[in-house]
Amino acid sequence: MNIPQPTMPVLTSLSKEQVEQIRKKYHGNWSFLGEPDAEHDASRQGWFDDLFINAPEFNQAIEGKASLVIGRKGSGKSALRIAASERIRLHITDRRRLEITASADDLLDAHTAISKALGARAATREGTVQAWQRTFIYLILRELAHSLSGRAVTAKADTAIRKWALAKNVVGLDWGEWVIETAKNSLPRVAQALKALPTHALTEETIAQAVASIGFVISIDDFDNLYTSDHKLAGIRAVQAAIEAADRMSRSRDFSYITLYIREDLWSLIGQDWHYLDKVSSYLLLQWNQDQLKNWIEQRLKRSVAEALNYKSSDIKTPFEPLWECFFPSSITLDNGLVSSGFLYLLRKTMYTPRDLQKLLKTAAETSGRWPVPADSIPKAEERYASELIQFLSNEYSTLCQGLNVCINSFSAKPLEWIPSKLFKHLRGLIESGQVTLAPGAVLGQTDEVALARFLFRIGFLEIRIPENDRYEVRDGVRFPEQWRGIRRDDAIRWAVRSAFYRYLRSHADKSKFFE
Repeated sequence: MNIPQPTMPVLTSLSKEQVEQIRKKYHGNWSFLGEPDAEHDASRQGWFDDLFINAPEFNQAIEGKASLVIGRKGSGKSALRIAASERIRLHITDRRRLEITASADDLLDAHTAISKALGARAATREGTVQAWQRTFIYLILRELAHSLSGRAVTAKADTAIRKWALAKNVVGLDWGEWVIETAKNSLPRVAQALKALPTHALTEETIAQAVASIGFVISIDDFDNLYTSDHKLAGIRAVQAAIEAADRMSRSRDFSYITLYIREDLWSLIGQDWHYLDKVSSYLLLQWNQDQLKNWIEQRLKRSVAEALNYKSSDIKTPFEPLWECFFPSSITLDNGLVSSGFLYLLRKTMYTPRDLQKLLKTAAETSGRWPVPADSIPKAEERYASELIQFLSNEYSTLCQGLNVCINSFSAKPLEWIPSKLFKHLRGLIESGQVTLAPGAVLGQTDEVALARFLFRIGFLEIRIPENDRYEVRDGVRFPEQWRGIRRDDAIRWAVRSAFYRYLRSHADKSKFFE
């Protein structure tokens, strides 16, 4: 007789004892919100069901219908790639499908070799696109050759691909091939018999047949490293050609696709003077809003509470506020005396990405050393977080703006708000002194000081405040990534350093240098 097991009821509220139990479990443990990189985070059991946010806006990438996924670092590009891979495995078809993941360095090596083989043709715009198409085909053939290892190969195309891969040292001999090779070298009769067999060359026709007979999914997660690396592959033009090649190959097949994951700022740069821009058929701008980020942190709080109380995550039906208040302050009093929601206050300090929100919350926890994080420890956490974030901006965008750390440092003893004319004068002084220089691709046809202001807006350092009666309507590059294209320059509006950085900069106003 089967005795039914008791089931835990859903949890709709938290008692005082349960809150204490939760806080005790995570005392001194600031990593319960997950890992900063999706590769490690996704290894946690139940990640796809309990932690991954399957927002409808992101389905285009998860379902493999985006040849280009664009987002800031930490916005979830890797998580989308992993989720797409999960979906492929869950919805596998009878046809053969190859799942290929390549690094930027791997892609660079293959592209360099193929460009040399194409010679002068690769120097033209169309030739560069062709070189990238051949690079992607090379990845397909290499993976196909690996998948044929250990199988009895009979098809003409498969035989040719396997022989090509062995000759080029793309793959090693499998057991059967090793036996044949050994016999051929040891027994003259075997060698003579093998010579009599027909050979299959890897012709263009054979390659076309092989690629047409399979499905392929190619994901390049760190694709933008092609531009930021020392090689730079002729810079923007090479990135444009690679995207065009991937888009063409994806559009021509309904069973296969290539997805490139690219930094948001690089996407803004490559849109200039690019004839193919309006033809890119399927790209996704990975941008998080307030509700999505609240949902993201709520899922992680539910998971943590469930583990502490021995529940399933799906059984935690407690509202967001009690979950949040287990760990963080419910409200924070602003400098002007107004009271803000604790979650919204901290969110506004971030760059509106999951990784950034996660980092600020961990910093707040580490700074206070206890649960819940007291509101009066938040300012210290802000300063520490801002110092790391400023360093990140300096490292991330230094290839586009030489002297960016000097530029950011120059605001340390300055006011929070600026009228445009004074801001441009300040930035012009930095440029004319030679301390700050924008890369050609970042200028975008503007005067130097305006281009620099727009650049600082785009990376999330500056914001624009538009007066509306007794308040400001705030625009910043992290929530409004396209706003920089039509930035106002008249003195009726205000520019300001984002509050995420201002407190830290003011704390160093008495120091001439805090970046060395």
